[in-house]
Amino acid sequence: MAERSIRIQILPEHLRNRIAAGEVVQRPASVVKELAENSIDAGAQQVRVEVSRGGMDEIVVTDDGEGMLPDELELAVQAHATSKITGAADLEAIHSLGFRGEALASIASVSRLRIFSRADGADMGAEIAAEGGELEEPRPRGGPVGTRVEVRNLFYNTPARRKHIGAVRTELAHITGTVRELALANPGISFHMHRDKERVLFTGGGGDLRRCLVELFGADVGDELLWIGGGDERIDGYVGTPALSRARRDRQYFVVNGRIVNHAGMRAVLERAFAGFLERGRFPIAAVTLHLPPGDVDVNIHPTKREIKLLDQRPVLGSLHNRVREALLQMPPPQWQVAESRGDEDLPTQQGERPSSSQVSYFAEATGTEREDTEDERGSSPYGALHPLGQLDETYIVARGPRGLYLVDQHAASERLHFELGLAALREGISYSQQLAVPRTIELDGDQLERWHSMRDDLESMGFAAEEFGGTTLIVQAVPVFTDEEASPELVSEVLEELAEVGATRPSAETLATATASCKRALRAGDRLSEAEMRHLFRKMSELEQPNTCPHGRPTLIEISRSRIARMFGRR
Repeated sequence: MAERSIRIQILPEHLRNRIAAGEVVQRPASVVKELAENSIDAGAQQVRVEVSRGGMDEIVVTDDGEGMLPDELELAVQAHATSKITGAADLEAIHSLGFRGEALASIASVSRLRIFSRADGADMGAEIAAEGGELEEPRPRGGPVGTRVEVRNLFYNTPARRKHIGAVRTELAHITGTVRELALANPGISFHMHRDKERVLFTGGGGDLRRCLVELFGADVGDELLWIGGGDERIDGYVGTPALSRARRDRQYFVVNGRIVNHAGMRAVLERAFAGFLERGRFPIAAVTLHLPPGDVDVNIHPTKREIKLLDQRPVLGSLHNRVREALLQMPPPQWQVAESRGDEDLPTQQGERPSSSQVSYFAEATGTEREDTEDERGSSPYGALHPLGQLDETYIVARGPRGLYLVDQHAASERLHFELGLAALREGISYSQQLAVPRTIELDGDQLERWHSMRDDLESMGFAAEEFGGTTLIVQAVPVFTDEEASPELVSEVLEELAEVGATRPSAETLATATASCKRALRAGDRLSEAEMRHLFRKMSELEQPNTCPHGRPTLIEISRSRIARMFGRR
C-alpha cells in the first residue's frame, strides 16, 4: 500500500490569523473601519485617521477613548480575545461594533503593527509591536489617555493580495467613504481624516446629524434636507429633496443601532416613497437612523457585519415608508396657490370622495365649458390665485400670480393630475376597466410573460385584462379607463418591463401603470387651450396632494418673481 502524502493537521496560529484576515482585512479601508469602530466602542469623542499612499504605506488611527491597561494590550492582539463578549447571550444581542482582539490579530498578521494605549486613570501607558503576527513584549511609554494604532506596509507578506489592491486614488476613495459613513453613523463623535498630512474630511461632533451632513457634503445641502423623525421614536434622520437626487445610489446611508448597513428592503422602501417625485434613473439621498432592540437585529450573517437581518421587518419598513412620504408631502410647494373650487366638484378629491360614472369623463378631456368664476367665487389666500394670460408655443401656460410671472408646463401639470386621480381611484377600490372595441395583440419576451403570470391578479384588479394567445403572445381585452386606447398594448409591455427594475409588487405596479398611463393621456405640447381649460387645470391642480412635480419628478411650474424681473430691467 502506497504511503499517504497528505495528513490532517492543525494549522499554526499565525496561518489561522492570516486566513481570518482574508475575511476581515480586504483592503486598506477595511483596516480603517475596524480600527475606527474599536475607537467608537472605546467611548472616543474624537477619532483621527491618517493615511499615506492610499493606506498601503501607513494607516494611523488615534482616539481619546478609555484606553487599555498593559496586560489588556497584550491580550488585544491575540486571536479570539475581546472585551465585548462574555457569554453566549451576548451573541444574540450585540451592542458593540466589533470584537477588538479579533480584528487586531487579523491586521497584525498581514502588516507591521504598533499600538500605544493608556487607560483612563493610569499613570503610564504601554506600547506593543507585531510584525507578521509575531508579537513583541509590551513596554511602558508615556502619552495621553486613549489609543493610537499604526499599521504599516499592509499585505507586505502576502504579495498576491497586495497585487490586487487598486490604485492609490481608488483606495483613498474607499477610505474616505468609510470614514464618511462612520461619521454619519456617529454624529456625536468628531472625525478628522488626513491624507499625506493634508486634511480631507472633518466633522465637529456634537450629535447634530444635519450639521454633520453639511460638513460632509457642503452648505448647499442643508437647505434641501427633510427631517423624517418625530412620528416614530425608532426612526430618525434626513432625506434630500428631489433637487438633491443623483444618478447613483451612492448617498443612501442606513444606520441601525450605530452601524452602517446594507439592506435591500430599506433601499426599496425609500425609493418607493419617492415614487412620483423623481424621474426614472434618479435616486434620492438619505441618512436614515433606526434604533431597534439589539435582539431584533441579527448582525452575524456576514463577517464584516455589513449585512443584517431584521427579525420583524414589516412594521419597521412600513413606518420608514410613511415617515419619508409624509416629509415629502410637507415640502413647501412652489410659490403659488389656486383658490379652492366652489363649483365643478366633478372629480375624486384627496379626501377620497367616490366619483360617479359621469365624473370619469374628465379622464378623457377637460370640457372647456365651465363658467367664468369671479374673484369672490375664487376666494382669496396668502398667495392669491394664478390668472392665465395665454400660451407660449402651445406648450407652457403663462400666468400672473401673487409673486410675479409663472410658466406652467401643461403636459407635466396634466400628467400629475391624471396620475393622482388614477391612484385615488385605485385606492378607493373602484374598478375603472374599459373594454377595447377591438382586442389588441402584443408580443412579450419570456421574462415579461413570467411577470405577467406572477402579477396577473393585481394587474387585473387595476383594470388590465389579457389572455395568452399562443407562445409569448397576449391578447389585450381591457385596460384602465384612464388609458389611451391606442397606446394600450404598449402600456402593458412598458409596465412589465419597468417592474423588472423596481420589483414586482402591487404598490410598484400601481404606481408604474398609473404614471405611464397618465403620461400617455395628458395634455401634449402643441395642444391649444382655451382660457377656461387653463383655469380648469389650475383649479384641479390646487386640489392635489403634490402639485409641484409630475410623476417622474420634473417641475410643473417655474416662478419668475417680481424682484427678479425688476433686476433684469435694472430696477433694483
